[in-house]
Amino acid sequence: RAIAARGQALFGQDAESADYLSFVFDQMVSTSRANSFYTGGQTRASALGSLNAESSAEQLQKLGGKWLLGLDLPNPTTEGDTANPEARAATGVYKVFDAPLFGSAGPQFTDVNQGSAGTCYLMASAAAVAHSKPGAIEAVFVSNGANALGQQTYGVRLYDGRGQTHWVTVNNQLVVASAEDDVPLYSKLANALTPQDTKLWLPLLEK
Repeated sequence: RAIAARGQALFGQDAESADYLSFVFDQMVSTSRANSFYTGGQTRASALGSLNAESSAEQLQKLGGKWLLGLDLPNPTTEGDTANPEARAATGVYKVFDAPLFGSAGPQFTDVNQGSAGTCYLMASAAAVAHSKPGAIEAVFVSNGANALGQQTYGVRLYDGRGQTHWVTVNNQLVVASAEDDVPLYSKLANALTPQDTKLWLPLLEK
């Protein structure tokens, strides 16, 4: 915690990356409400707890996976969407998807392609921002490269109701109905007008 208190100075000259890494490292070693649980892609979360002098190696590993590696994957269950009868409830599994974050065209409102989760409020907002100010979408993400398992990871910047920055780390695993399926249950990768143009930014934001 004393090391984390040194803040952004630990993490180089790139202010955006330093802000992200400083935040997630601090959350990993300090007390955080998010540390009370670990889901790891299961349908039920398990108790975890913040780091302390009595912590086990397993607890430290999970906290590192949660904040640094994007391994605390959300519950893979989708409850469907009452506004869309084709969006049925399902429980899937996680699968790695290799696609560019933004592609050569950058974020576009036609990238927004809702899946079987009732997140239209997020989809509509993301489409509006992508159409009017795509640079604001790009500013949400920091690309980290691959984690120890070879999965691509990204820092995602969100804000609370007081305007305070909160970063999370996600990897490029998305929920599919089965391991043989190539279409995510949640937000799709394919652009609505050019299906061959796949991008990760919206599925990662929703995740």
